[in-house]
Order: sequence, then structure tokens, then C-alpha cells
Amino acid sequence: MVFLKGFKQAIGVAALPYLALNLAVLGRGDWEVMTHPSQLSNWRSALARTISSVKFIFGERSGSGQAVSSA
Repeated sequence: MVFLKGFKQAIGVAALPYLALNLAVLGRGDWEVMTHPSQLSNWRSALARTISSVKFIFGERSGSGQAVSSA
């Protein structure tokens, strides 16, 4: 029973910095998007190119989600 009390306290102590760090990261991301909105569209374009090339590497060419055999 003593172990559970200590474990709950440790989780409570660890949760606050974790949540604060998440809030800081999300806030900074929002700030960057608001101050440089063109970068968001650039990032989306780069992401689309990356996903397309990953699908090509693994053999998906039709867009149906099924790999095309090379035989």
C-alpha cells in the first residue's frame, strides 16, 4: 500500500512538467504559424512530396493502398 502512495505521488510530480512542456511546444508552434503563415503551406507541400516518395519506395503506385507486384 505504501508503494502505491509513493507511485501516485511520483506520477503527480512528473505530470506537471510534462504538461507544461507540451503547452510550451504547442504555444511556440502556434506562434510560428501565426508569424510565418507561408511556411505552413511550404511544409504541407514538402510533406506531400515525402509521402509520395515513401509510397513509391514501398511499391504503392496505384493509390489504392495495395502494392503492385514487380513480377
